[in-house]
Amino acid sequence: MVKLNGFTVLILIAISSLITYLVTSTSNNSEVTATVIESQVNSDSNKEVISANNKDIHQSTIQVKQLASSDPEGNKVSEEQGQQTNLADRHFSSSESVTNLFITDNEQIKQQSVFGAITIPEFHDFLNNVRGAEETDNSIEREVKLLEMLNQIRTNDVYAEDFACRGKVCAMSFYHEANSDFDLDKLSTFDENYLFTNTSKDESGSTVTRVLFIQTDNPSQLVFTNG
Repeated sequence: MVKLNGFTVLILIAISSLITYLVTSTSNNSEVTATVIESQVNSDSNKEVISANNKDIHQSTIQVKQLASSDPEGNKVSEEQGQQTNLADRHFSSSESVTNLFITDNEQIKQQSVFGAITIPEFHDFLNNVRGAEETDNSIEREVKLLEMLNQIRTNDVYAEDFACRGKVCAMSFYHEANSDFDLDKLSTFDENYLFTNTSKDESGSTVTRVLFIQTDNPSQLVFTNG
C-alpha cells in the first residue's frame, strides 16, 4: 500500500476540487449556449420573407415596425407606421407622382416606400389609389402586357387578382394556395422590371401575395436608398 504524506493529500484535494469546478462550469456554459440557440431559432420564426429581384431579403417583423423610430415605444407613431397610413389614404395627382414615391431622380429605389407598400394591411386601398392616378400611354401599355402574361401563365390555384399600373409602377395582389407554384418571376418578364413581393395571411387565413413591379432599363442593377 502506498503511504501519502500530508502535503500530497492536500494536492490531491485541490486537484479534485478543480476538476469538480471545471465540470460544473462546463455544464453551465452548455446550458447557456443551448438557450442562445433556442432563442435564435424562435427569433428566426418571426421573420417574414420579402423577395426583391428574385432574391430573398429576410426582414424582421419587429425591425420593420421600428425601422424609422428610435424613440421609446408608445411616445409617438413611428414614421414607417405613419407612412403606411399615408399610403392607404394617399391620392396620387399623376402617374409621375406614383413613380416618384418609389424611384429617385437617379433611378435608385426608395427602400422604405417599397417595404411600406408591400407590407401594408390596406394594400387594396393603396392599389386603388394608384389606379386613381391619371393614365399615360406607358401605363396603359404595361397593364396590357401584364394582363397578357398573366393569362399565359395563370394557374388554377390563383384567384382574385387585382392590379394597376401608373408611371413606372405596377401594383398587384392575388390570392393563392399556400403551396402554389405560380411563377411570379416569369410574370415579371412582361416588361423590364424590379420585382418586390410579400406573401402573408389575411384576416380570414387565406394566403395573399402583394407585388410591386417597378420598370427599369437594367433589372440587374438594383440600388436601394433610404426613403
